[in-house]
Amino acid sequence: GPGQVVRNGDYLYVTNFNANSVGVYDLRLGAYGQMVDEILLGENPYAMALHPEGHLLVVANYVGEVEGDRVSSSLALLDVDPASDTFLEVLGWVVNK
Repeated sequence: GPGQVVRNGDYLYVTNFNANSVGVYDLRLGAYGQMVDEILLGENPYAMALHPEGHLLVVANYVGEVEGDRVSSSLALLDVDPASDTFLEVLGWVVNK
């Protein structure tokens, strides 16, 4: 289940609540864009917000980390700057523990 969509230039980011991932689509490929990557981001990623400068995507995981019977919501900080050496890598986490 897709949750939210964010566009940043030539790329479209879609949270996939059921697959625990964010799909990355390159809108320059094909008639409607093409999926070029799928990033696993913890349990149930849903909400997203793009940093005003456009280089960082914050993804909120509804469930977050699951450790035994304890659940901690989390935010993933994803590099979405195509010119960066860490493009599409998680740069850090903010975890509610």
